[in-house]
Amino acid sequence: QNRRAVVCERTRETHNSQRPTTSNHSVAEMQRVTVYPLIQVLDQLDATMKYDKSYLLKGHVITRYSNSGTMIVSNVLQRTSNSLSNPSQIISMAFAYPHVLTIHESDMIQIYNVENNLCDRFMQDKDVIAGSKSILADGKTILAIAAKKFTIWDRDNMLQVPRSVVLEGASCLSVINEQKSELMPDNRVIVVNASPGGHVFQMWDYTKGELLCYGENPSKSEIEVNFFRCDDTIITTTRDTLHIWKIAGKGSIRPVNVKFTDSIVTAVHLDKHFLIVGDHYGGVTLHNTEGKLIYHLNRVKRGDTNIKDAQLATPFKAQVHQLARIGRWVVVAFENSKAEVFDLFNSNTTAPCDAYVHPVNASIHEFVIREHKVFLAVDTKAVRNVNVKHKPDIIVWAPKLEFEGFESFAEEVPPPSSAVDILSYGCTGLSTMVKKLEGVLRPEDVKPLLACLANADANLKEVGDLPIPFLIFQNVQESLDNYESRLNKMYKQGTAVRVGKVKDHLEVLNTALAQSVHLMSQTVIFLRDVRKKLGTTATTATSDEVVVASSGNKRLLRKKSVDEQDDAVDELLFDVISNLGNMYENLVDQTGVSALMISFTTFWVWRVT
Repeated sequence: QNRRAVVCERTRETHNSQRPTTSNHSVAEMQRVTVYPLIQVLDQLDATMKYDKSYLLKGHVITRYSNSGTMIVSNVLQRTSNSLSNPSQIISMAFAYPHVLTIHESDMIQIYNVENNLCDRFMQDKDVIAGSKSILADGKTILAIAAKKFTIWDRDNMLQVPRSVVLEGASCLSVINEQKSELMPDNRVIVVNASPGGHVFQMWDYTKGELLCYGENPSKSEIEVNFFRCDDTIITTTRDTLHIWKIAGKGSIRPVNVKFTDSIVTAVHLDKHFLIVGDHYGGVTLHNTEGKLIYHLNRVKRGDTNIKDAQLATPFKAQVHQLARIGRWVVVAFENSKAEVFDLFNSNTTAPCDAYVHPVNASIHEFVIREHKVFLAVDTKAVRNVNVKHKPDIIVWAPKLEFEGFESFAEEVPPPSSAVDILSYGCTGLSTMVKKLEGVLRPEDVKPLLACLANADANLKEVGDLPIPFLIFQNVQESLDNYESRLNKMYKQGTAVRVGKVKDHLEVLNTALAQSVHLMSQTVIFLRDVRKKLGTTATTATSDEVVVASSGNKRLLRKKSVDEQDDAVDELLFDVISNLGNMYENLVDQTGVSALMISFTTFWVWRVT
């Protein structure tokens, strides 16, 4: 009685697309760049259909059409396309790799596997899907969303009767952004608004129909442009303001607002350790997860745009469209035909580490990273009509980077994410390279090199959650990069290497690394002493409390009296400044480290207290 009708249909359909016959790229560039002619492929397959949108799903492109049940799935690396026909119009589409899930007007749920081209279709009773406007899915659950009802399927038992949950009190959003909405752990679902006004988002317990929390949009005429979630933190933006929401609470929640002077935020990336922001000038800035600026990743020329002008309609020629980070590398897509890669640890350059520039005028709105390659959706602008949706071509770009290459982080699952993990990853890689010297140098010469790297790795593990200035991490990474660069150069020279010269160079690099690690460990010791003596957690994060304390006349209350705090702080500062002064003299004499780093560190530890 509780079982559904059998699977309506299982099919496997393929259609081989034509390969490109020409390319505008040079021979050297073609070694790292390949073009998948999606426009050409779609023109052959969809002559009678009205194009709606294409989505990147890892190494695949999913194309859907207006008022149609047909979708075309293209495998970019294998250069094939599968046209999947369905006579019933698609109501909503969801992605749970390797599956593309759709609900249709004919009360059908369709599940298509992009890897093996298998398609399963499940017919539903007429009243099951009725009123559903969106579908979301993960590996275990399918959720159909209606105004006052959630319908839940167990993906392992699609023939069972789905569960229907009536929403209590509130109604779900009427216009949903399906690409940003998602299922979360603990039976929660984030539903994102796709229209101005009302709630920016809602978080529901979909098994109970209970509205857990929601964020109010203060503007009645503007939609939140960006939406990015990591764990229980959500980032949204409206023009020059970035809103940071914590969704662990109940009911209406208020964000922390971060203002960007004279620029409009056009793209954001958030993970557990960093927030990266792109603006309409093409500028990219690195922040901590509370929004505090660390530094600029690139340098761009600023204009005189009035960001408060409500009539702004001209496309920003260099604006950032999308950001993503993998290990130490930040990938950025721009309006002006470019995609660039920046180094998280290098703020001293005005040029990216690597870049792709499309040979004709184009906009790069979207990309995904797959198998250490960047799949770019490129919208050419030979004919621009704002009322017409343009089909993109797909560019597969393999960035070429120094040090720990792009592919080395891409191969790690998950890739190192925090500054400490990235540095530890570098120490492990260098240890492997140094061990190869055992056939060139004497064991007693190799042993100190390995010991230094092991000590660096051990000290990194001692950092924990202490708010170490990012400049300290940059200094350690620079030492590791210099070390790796010298080893790579030596390996390329092969038998021409002079053993004595190699030994001298490695000893200098070893000393520089040891000193940069020592500076980090001294900072760790200092911060631990601050925590111990003040009885509180030192932090540099920006929050409502910290802002009020720094801008008003109030002082943050601590467990000890002000006089006791000042005495403890004075004693600590005297010790740390003396140590930093001595270290500075040694560092300048032996490695040429800038005094700016020491000055910044001294000023920073003063601010912490």
